[in-house]
Amino acid sequence: MMNDGCELSEFMTNRKGGAGPHLDAGEQWERFGRYPYLLAKLLVFGLVLGGVFWTLGKFAAVVFPIFVSLLFAYLLDPTIDRLESRGLGRTPAILLVLLAAMLSVTIFAIFLYPTLANQARLIIESFPALLETLQNDALPRIERAFGVEMPSTAAAAMERYGGQIREALPTIGQHVGSALTNAVTRTGAVVASLVNAVMIPLFTFYFLRDFDLGRRSLVRFIPPHRYEIFIERLQKMDQAVGQWFRGQIQVALILAGMYALGLGVVYGVFGLDVQSGVVIGLLAGFLNVIPYFGFAVGSLLAVLVVLIQWSGWGALLGVGLVFGVTQMLEGYVITPRIVGDKVGLKPVTVIIVLLLGGNIGGLLGILLAIPVTGALKVLLPDIIAWYETTSFYTGKATRPAQMQVRAHILTDDKGEDAGIERGENVPDSPDRRTMEGAKEPSESQVDTPREASEEGEQDTTSATPPVDEGGSDDESGDDDVPGEKGDDGKLPGHD
Repeated sequence: MMNDGCELSEFMTNRKGGAGPHLDAGEQWERFGRYPYLLAKLLVFGLVLGGVFWTLGKFAAVVFPIFVSLLFAYLLDPTIDRLESRGLGRTPAILLVLLAAMLSVTIFAIFLYPTLANQARLIIESFPALLETLQNDALPRIERAFGVEMPSTAAAAMERYGGQIREALPTIGQHVGSALTNAVTRTGAVVASLVNAVMIPLFTFYFLRDFDLGRRSLVRFIPPHRYEIFIERLQKMDQAVGQWFRGQIQVALILAGMYALGLGVVYGVFGLDVQSGVVIGLLAGFLNVIPYFGFAVGSLLAVLVVLIQWSGWGALLGVGLVFGVTQMLEGYVITPRIVGDKVGLKPVTVIIVLLLGGNIGGLLGILLAIPVTGALKVLLPDIIAWYETTSFYTGKATRPAQMQVRAHILTDDKGEDAGIERGENVPDSPDRRTMEGAKEPSESQVDTPREASEEGEQDTTSATPPVDEGGSDDESGDDDVPGEKGDDGKLPGHD
């Protein structure tokens, strides 16, 4: 009972600011030193990341064609390698592939432009009919549903809402000015797009020609003792990202054919423009390189055409069936068979990643969002394993003296990981032993972990007597060997 009272008094004294227990350097580091160090690392990481994003945004006009060209070179390199293995030179193979790709894009654009122009003309021509339908059909329904009276003529609308319109005129003028400014800006963007249309194939050609050389040059910077693990991770990332990109292109081509066929049949059955259905289907399929984007754009355009060229609810239902069935086949049959589960992201995760990528990097961010996430997922087990060794997770901070020892014996003389990475204990440094009152050993008594291990093996070998298999030493006639009994009957090394 008295001991409990003394312990309680000592505890209360420490709580009131009395002299607490003495903290050595290691314990002070455990309590206080790691937090400023962690904050400094987070601050530096945030500054570097912010600088990278600021640089990319500042020089987006230059960075965008370079990134797109690198992406095309990465995707086309396996095809170039196959053509090269069949005896075709690398430069002719690159020219052949690029010309085929540019020809395909040109044919599609030539085929797409008349259809889009025709749809725009139909929208303009049908605009008066839409207004008449709105006035004679939609407005009475709105009045009956909400109990309000809508103006039936422009004069009645001006009489009722003229004051509000006059008040809104300054704001309307500001919006018109902003629209004109945006139009000028977009004109510059169109010019930049034309420049990119020339620069991207040129950059892609040079990147493809020196692709293997650049890859070997980057591999040279990998530390030799970390070469195997780096190559393994890079191969997994290449498999995940490359297979996703190439698989998505195959899926897009298949969906383009399915959408074009389905919409063409529906439009033909209900008396709509078949060419419009085919073009919208091709566009929806090709845009499916970005998940869900082709489905959204294609379904919206297809429904809009049906509403403009109205021929009954059957056409609208047919469009819904085409997109619904095709999307179901894409999600459950086509993509799992072609792309597989290399990236393995849930649909909700895909949508969130696409939104973040679009917000950060625009179209380029949308294109790179899922591959970058897949690459990070490959590294996730390593990140988790590293996190499980941190002091935040284990609750045991690394002392400064131990950090020096760890840095010294992290790898042995063969470049292999030492015991520290397998979870073995690191011996306390001489400073630590001195602070705890232990006597500091001399240099002759301090052995490295490898020397101590070798001496321990020698002692074990010398202390283990051989098995006598057939008689005494006199009968065998062999010379004395280490480990046999001497003249005094004792084993060497034993008192």
